[in-house]
Amino acid sequence: MLQYFLTVLLLALAAQAQIIPSYTIRAAVGVPHNNGDFGQATSAVLATPRGVAVDGAGNLYISDATDARIRMVKADGSIATIAGTGSSGKSAEQVPASSAEISIPSRVAVSPAGEVFFTDSGNNRIRKINKSGNIVTVAGTGVAGFSGDNGAAVNAQLNFPRDIAFDSAGNLYILDTNNLRVRRVSVDLFITTVAGIGVPGSDQDGVVATRAHFNYPRGIAVDFGNNIYIADTLNHRIRKIAADGTVTTIAGSGNPQFAGDGGQSIFSSINMPTAIVADQLGNIFFSDTGNNRVREISARGVISTVAGFGDPGFKGDNGAAVSAYLNGPEGLAVDAQDNIYIADVNNHRIRKVTFTGRISTVAGSDTAAGDGGQATAARLLSPSGVVFDAAGNLYVTDTNNNRVRRINREGVISTIAGTGVAGYSGDGDLAIVAQLNGPEGIAVDRAGNVYVGDTGNNVVRKISGGVISTFAGTGTVGNQGDEGAATGANLFNPTALAFDRGGNLYIADSANNRVRRVGTNGLIHNFAGDAARGFPGFSGDGGTPSAAQLNYPRGLAAADNGDVYISDFFNNRVRRVSATTSAITTVAGTGIPGYAGDGGLGNQALLYLPAGLALDGGGNLYIADTVNERVRVLSANGSINTAAGNGASGDGGDGGPAQAAYLNTPRDVAIDPLGSVYFADQDNDRVRKLGVSGTEVRAVVNAASLVPGPVAPGEIVTLFGVLLGPATGLSAQLTAAGSLPASLAGTRILFDGVAAPLIYVSANQVSAIVPYSTFARTTTQIQAEYLGRQSAAFTLPVSPANPGIFSINASGVGPGAILNQDGSINSPGNPAAAGSIIVIYATGEGLTNPPRIDGQPAGNVLPLPAPLFSVGVNIAGRPAEILFAGAAPGAVGLLQVNARIPAAVVPSSTVSVGISIGSFGSQAGITVAVR
Repeated sequence: MLQYFLTVLLLALAAQAQIIPSYTIRAAVGVPHNNGDFGQATSAVLATPRGVAVDGAGNLYISDATDARIRMVKADGSIATIAGTGSSGKSAEQVPASSAEISIPSRVAVSPAGEVFFTDSGNNRIRKINKSGNIVTVAGTGVAGFSGDNGAAVNAQLNFPRDIAFDSAGNLYILDTNNLRVRRVSVDLFITTVAGIGVPGSDQDGVVATRAHFNYPRGIAVDFGNNIYIADTLNHRIRKIAADGTVTTIAGSGNPQFAGDGGQSIFSSINMPTAIVADQLGNIFFSDTGNNRVREISARGVISTVAGFGDPGFKGDNGAAVSAYLNGPEGLAVDAQDNIYIADVNNHRIRKVTFTGRISTVAGSDTAAGDGGQATAARLLSPSGVVFDAAGNLYVTDTNNNRVRRINREGVISTIAGTGVAGYSGDGDLAIVAQLNGPEGIAVDRAGNVYVGDTGNNVVRKISGGVISTFAGTGTVGNQGDEGAATGANLFNPTALAFDRGGNLYIADSANNRVRRVGTNGLIHNFAGDAARGFPGFSGDGGTPSAAQLNYPRGLAAADNGDVYISDFFNNRVRRVSATTSAITTVAGTGIPGYAGDGGLGNQALLYLPAGLALDGGGNLYIADTVNERVRVLSANGSINTAAGNGASGDGGDGGPAQAAYLNTPRDVAIDPLGSVYFADQDNDRVRKLGVSGTEVRAVVNAASLVPGPVAPGEIVTLFGVLLGPATGLSAQLTAAGSLPASLAGTRILFDGVAAPLIYVSANQVSAIVPYSTFARTTTQIQAEYLGRQSAAFTLPVSPANPGIFSINASGVGPGAILNQDGSINSPGNPAAAGSIIVIYATGEGLTNPPRIDGQPAGNVLPLPAPLFSVGVNIAGRPAEILFAGAAPGAVGLLQVNARIPAAVVPSSTVSVGISIGSFGSQAGITVAVR
């Protein structure tokens, strides 16, 4: 009997309404995003600047790609934004450029007329800032594709244009990279293709430009003789289109190597050239990106290095440029004094090489500053993953800084893995000297080992005792290896990680459109997604997860009961794999991108590219709803609401209500041991915290009927609120003397200052027994206390009795928690016979005879006496014979009533049942099945 009652009570606790706190928001890690506008450029923050240009007055223009801005550095060294808001998007035409949204601006150029043009690559357009400061589209409809030749350029389709250049007549050349073509926009704004057949490949010299094959070229330049130069990136060549329209190679053997300095460029080897520029003397400069160098082809055809030692990194400022370290250099510009400007992309700086060969930084600063200090004063760059260990340390994947950082419980930040230079090295060595490449996902096992989704390297790395190793993946892109060792499998962009209680690691193998599981034996297995093909799509709900289709899974969470949640990113859904049924279903999102549905069921709501997931101790699932700029919460009861974000991109609201705050691409979510919610606010370069202002009681109900107060002495009540107890729910245990604790996991519930016996505590709800000391009062003041934080008083009337019958479905109505005469559970499938005895479980009987006011925590000692007031039972409106009414053996605060079903009751599965204690009656709607 006792086990049955406890099961019913715990079900009730789990099923009762979830309380979503009204959070406040503040910064936890990272300074508020401040790009440094109006200050000195050398103190500003740049985010993967890919392009640079200079005008005749010496003003410098920067395409700040990740930050979605075009920046200008004046001659006095000050920096300002001239286009873009910092939030990626697509704006209307003829609006001020500084208030327009742009997307991944790759390169920038200044026309002969002095107007600033740039590749709005993510929007598949070329745009300019006109003399009035407004933004105007020059080419591209905004839809990726190839069309429109011989027509107006604004009606043509482009496909991720990477670079632009002007000839001396003012014609604009576009490197239409994903179309594998060079296109020209004439001064009268008509577009044509001048090079490229649209199929990747490589040619012998002498081919006609319009029949030439290129391999995803990224750089273009036009010299003063109107020759066109192309950085043919994946062919590892520099190619020239002469005035007669023929294509020749002027540098690069096609092998990605470094060789040839001091000799003729045609015999050299280069590695992934990405940008090119010509000076007024006919010299050609290009970024030999894979070799971390900038090289020159002189007018005589001799190749040499002008900047970069060859190893990736950052050092050498104010010294010889050839001895300096660059890190993924791309965009280039040359000014009238023959100074060369380099977009040192992965160092997030613009560097200048003088004609004397000295190098310095002219814009940008350390994007990973702050180690050893308070995390709130540190810098992050596009953080992705967040997770807590059992000790309360926070780990962050500082993605574009290529690091993993830890914030201890005192708030001090340090780097635990990564040098800041993108690469794949260091296995078997200390993690702090290893190279990572755009790490995203992160997880911690029970032993405190840290696992990192080293996304750009297509592996999962493990940090144990400060030493790094590869845990899963070979580093080669692929979709093979299931049922073998995880270290021998191929992964493709692993972006999220999660452990289940059994120690199995789940990997969001995103670009393979799968979730894979690595068991404690080190073997890898396909858990969800189309293993055979890895094709993106949506299918399989209600069926086996390994037969379902996913579309770039990007978030994972594993529940204590074994369920696994998957954010199905491009399907705009969150899906669950049930540990009970082994089936996959959608729990949030309809598949249609958008924002709607708060207050309703999650599977009827709209999400927009959901990413990171985290579960709290109450089974609530927090979702980084990325494009909606919100953190949403799917309650354990299936309803969805917004926890943070007003839907607009930005960075504001710290210290105020979280729902009014501005977010900018929330990426991942984590819950700390006290139940506070942390999320990576990626494009704000911060981790932010959602906390509650303090412990708060919002409702007190009869634990059986779920009806709000009054309360009666000895009644089992449930309190709802926020920060009432630990994030993970905990049930009390009876002592050997048969008592319940008055303090549990830092929680106390006080009735007029008297601590109540506790049955269950969690962050959102607590079940306790009303002290008998309330019997002499007409009202009682209830306060919750957690870890010393005390709520405001919640006042309720006191009633002599307040009976409520437990329901088997934990809703307070429907079939009662009733046993048949043979001890079996009453149900429509197992009815009681008319005339037989049933056992009803209830609470709220009030005072006992004699009263318990003996100084003990009232109601906290077994056995309890019988109720002071008379007990009645009616079944189908008829009074029933009562054989026993008193304390249920072995359970504190529980009333047991044994009653005989009147023989005249008409059989039915929904016969009404009620209890009266004196003049006080139980709730309506409780039923018993009778045959």
